[in-house]
Amino acid sequence: MIELENKNNEYIVDFQLENLDNSRSRIVWKKDFSNLIKEILPSYYEIFDSNQSIRDDQIPKMRFERYAEDRYLIDFIIPSKIIADLESEEHENYVKVEEGVWCKI
Repeated sequence: MIELENKNNEYIVDFQLENLDNSRSRIVWKKDFSNLIKEILPSYYEIFDSNQSIRDDQIPKMRFERYAEDRYLIDFIIPSKIIADLESEEHENYVKVEEGVWCKI
């Protein structure tokens, strides 16, 4: 059992070893953590809840930052938001001249 923290809220989860051969594990959590996921990632929650498929490069990730022996800060990383942020940074010193054409300011 470990404790995850997100925005000063704490969630107790359990890591379970799934496969001894490749040390694959899974996280088992309670309803409160499911509600957090539903709140932060509503469209993804619906996809996962209905067992729809999604491309690997579009799946949100969880980032764990250990700050005590059994406590972690957790953040959710959404690939599409990262791509949008990178694209906006790439173009912040440019002006769009026409579709797909940018000129440096």
